[in-house]
Amino acid sequence: ILLENVYIGIAEYYSAELSQKILRGIRESLNKGQFCGGSIPYGYVVIDKKVYVDDDQAEIVRYIYEEYAKGTTVPKIVDSINARGLTQKGRHFQGTMIYRILRNEKYIGICKVKENVYTDIFPAILPVELFNRVRLIVDKNRDGKRSIRVDYLLRHKMKCGYCGMPI
Repeated sequence: ILLENVYIGIAEYYSAELSQKILRGIRESLNKGQFCGGSIPYGYVVIDKKVYVDDDQAEIVRYIYEEYAKGTTVPKIVDSINARGLTQKGRHFQGTMIYRILRNEKYIGICKVKENVYTDIFPAILPVELFNRVRLIVDKNRDGKRSIRVDYLLRHKMKCGYCGMPI
């Protein structure tokens, strides 16, 4: 039993040491501006551990941001992109994909990994002003008109005259 505890202790030490070495390697790669894996956002391509802008996809990302900033709804943006026959990873665009694009800070060159912020991994596709303007609209629209998180003036005060259900 004593020898078994020694083996368990050695294995725990080896595992902790290996974890530190791997995290150090990832941190060094990120500091060098290298892509360390994961899913690549729409508009980018990875070649030899470096992230580059895919010009055709980046044009679509700019179109999405510009249209949303003008006040176009996400379903209309989805319809216009799908009408062109464009796909993301072989699938037609959907509203959730558009919202994911609208919230992604990587399009202005910011990559957050845990508590660290890296600005040299993803090249910027959008100007910061456009991203911030769209981000304000997205945040404002986050709580929809049926949201229970927002306290509306007439909530629980109006009832249907026929069925008695709250309006």
